[in-house]
Amino acid sequence: MSTTFRLTRSRRFRLGTQGSGSHWRAEDTHDEAAFARSEQSLVHYERILQTEAEIAEVPVDLLKAICWFASGWRQFEPNGRALSTPTPHGTTWGCMQLNDVWHPDAFPAAMTDAQASIQYAANLLRWLYEQTTDWDRAATAFFGHDRRAELAARRVNRYVAQRPWSQRIDDARSPETHAVEVENAAVAAAAASV
Repeated sequence: MSTTFRLTRSRRFRLGTQGSGSHWRAEDTHDEAAFARSEQSLVHYERILQTEAEIAEVPVDLLKAICWFASGWRQFEPNGRALSTPTPHGTTWGCMQLNDVWHPDAFPAAMTDAQASIQYAANLLRWLYEQTTDWDRAATAFFGHDRRAELAARRVNRYVAQRPWSQRIDDARSPETHAVEVENAAVAAAAASV
């Protein structure tokens, strides 16, 4: 049994159960094109992560590694629903897996907008650094203040060193993909100059 709530004009959310706890689940499914846009280009995520890290003045590879750990740079599930993970204390959403209880200011945008999720996470990471004056401690605090947070931060540090996303980005930049990116950039530039 679940109850539907109307939280915004454009989306309905249902409080349901999965596993051990209740969570919010986006009831509207994203069309295939929206899903393809979110998954098609790791290069797109790389650009967003790069830009938001520079704006927030956080280490780019640290933000990339946190996002990689949280979601593998995915905003949506393969079925097109917003990526979500029920936890004992709310639900984590989107590519940065932000918790809706601990970070209510990030919602509802962080559920479906990768840039909003990354921007919020970058600013949070910067704030945590200002509190701790140490990027390792800030990364641990990003995930909480328990043993699981320490383990997550260790994995993130390994990702910073190994950069596992690099090979997938290189694969995504196949000659065909590169040609499409060049064509899209040319179309965007032409549209901007009009």
